[in-house]
Amino acid sequence: MKKDSLSLKDYFKTQEVFQLKWKESWQCYETFPKPDVKEISKYYDSKNYISHQKEAKIFKDKVYNWVRNHMLNTKTKWIKNEVGTSVNLLDFGCGVGEFVKRANQNGLIAEGIEPNYEARQIGLKNKQNIYADLSDIDNKRFDVVTLWHVLEHLHEPDLFLKEIRNYLNKKGKLIIAVPNFESYDAKYYNQYWAAYDVPRHLYHFSKKSISILAEQNGFKINKTYPLKFDSYYVSMLSEKYKTGKIRFQWIWNGFLSNCKARKNKEWSSLVFVLDLV
Repeated sequence: MKKDSLSLKDYFKTQEVFQLKWKESWQCYETFPKPDVKEISKYYDSKNYISHQKEAKIFKDKVYNWVRNHMLNTKTKWIKNEVGTSVNLLDFGCGVGEFVKRANQNGLIAEGIEPNYEARQIGLKNKQNIYADLSDIDNKRFDVVTLWHVLEHLHEPDLFLKEIRNYLNKKGKLIIAVPNFESYDAKYYNQYWAAYDVPRHLYHFSKKSISILAEQNGFKINKTYPLKFDSYYVSMLSEKYKTGKIRFQWIWNGFLSNCKARKNKEWSSLVFVLDLV
């Protein structure tokens, strides 16, 4: 039985308090009050927003960048396993285009969508094809569309799933990575769990909620992959939010979360490979 509401702060930027309310139809949590499209940008306006970091100057960020580099290669391997090489790929919410660049380096034909102007300009300077919106792509279909920790940021994820069908080939695949509120680290840290990341994360998913959203919008889950490093990074931030400092307890909690996930498959973050129905 899920809680009807959970109160938590925007620990990353504003310290404002938000509520997570249970959305029965999707079996997920929803953030309230939900900033509208025009005002949400102020919650991303920070030099420390990790998705747009260009240079690592401290040890924590160097470790993060090493893991990120490893995962960029891992993600392209997953895609090759699913669809092979020399396929057209669209990375939605691509940030500065790091995955787009790596995918192109590894034999895929990749482009990106990034609404954030500053991040998009960095990607363009790195000579990657990155557009501001889906409407900028004319009559083009892709073999793969990826959303790496993006779906939880969308105001209307169901409408997005309906729309993105028009950009996939008949045998195309939609690959979605999201945090999982059923993981051990989510339950341990509760309102301090960093992957809630309100109000930037507008919805909060589990395997069940992604399955429901997929089925309601013409997809089915074909396969799942774990993002094993996420439990450590999220636990590190969560420990800071909970105690005010980064204690080494986060290492144990990240490890314990993965150990439990080996049995129940409830990893801190999950990657879903969706097929068109």
